[in-house]
Amino acid sequence: MKNKYSVFVHVGAGSHSLSNFSTYKSVMENACKAAIKALEEGSSSSAAVTIAIKILEDDPVTNAGIGSNLTRSGTVECDASIMCSKTGAFGAVGSVSAIKNPICAAKSIMDNESLGQQEIGLIYPMLLVGKGGEIWAKNNNIECTDDKSYHITVLFILNASSKTELVDNGLLQDTVGAICLDRYGDISSGVSSGGIALKYEGRVGEAAIYKAGCWAQKFYDSDQIKVVGASVTGTGEQIIRSSVAENYSTQVASNIDLPINQLQKLLLQFLDDPMLQKYSKKNVGIILMINNEIKDGAITELLAGHTTDTMGYGYMSNNMIHPKVMSLFSIY
Repeated sequence: MKNKYSVFVHVGAGSHSLSNFSTYKSVMENACKAAIKALEEGSSSSAAVTIAIKILEDDPVTNAGIGSNLTRSGTVECDASIMCSKTGAFGAVGSVSAIKNPICAAKSIMDNESLGQQEIGLIYPMLLVGKGGEIWAKNNNIECTDDKSYHITVLFILNASSKTELVDNGLLQDTVGAICLDRYGDISSGVSSGGIALKYEGRVGEAAIYKAGCWAQKFYDSDQIKVVGASVTGTGEQIIRSSVAENYSTQVASNIDLPINQLQKLLLQFLDDPMLQKYSKKNVGIILMINNEIKDGAITELLAGHTTDTMGYGYMSNNMIHPKVMSLFSIY
């Protein structure tokens, strides 16, 4: 049995309000502490990720769950997904409006997807959108709500004089996420998002898309095992085109270069990607956790990078008394 466990969280890459940093710091610290407590008690990495992201969703300062950005018509539509390295299972919901914690619905879908085929021959879904996701949540006793009072950004966005006002107040940041390593050496990662402000109704972002928003996989080498988790944030359409979560995880795990150097190369490639040339600004942020299992134990590495103005993240391990929380500013 392994005895090292850790959590890595983020509150999105975008344009965060500096005046809100103390609030971001507090919610990330709370998410880290809750996840570590769960891992200490023997919870799986996927359960701990769900706990961490649920706390992030429940704070109105983040663009997820109760604090989500609104569509052009003033409605809330959320995306979320989660993936586990142990089974390779993935679960997601997209464009859901009535689920209090979308990550809980995604976790429920993932747990069923890991079972494979049903007795009647049907395959369990990986992604459910709109009413389908909401029906799944209700059928699986996941808390739902139709109460718009949960979404405190409603009146502000409807009364905002311009998108500039939204940016100045830090309301365009996208996606929260978490990665957890449990004491058994398994990694899970997840994301949850309200999407970009004033998006089209029915738009689904990277937070619900396989290979784009999150990834968790075990890689086997001749002399060691690497378990990698990634949680991604930014402009969903750009991230989906580049399959960022799966692509970056694979590159960082398999390349002979140092992981931090490889991540920097990947971010520069993202900025020059010909598939993204139609976009004037290219927005991506990512956190990665790499657990290197070697003969004498394991070494865990944490990486973070982004091309946006800001990105906030925090982490904690079993040998830390307090979480470490930071805010990054772009060098690109």
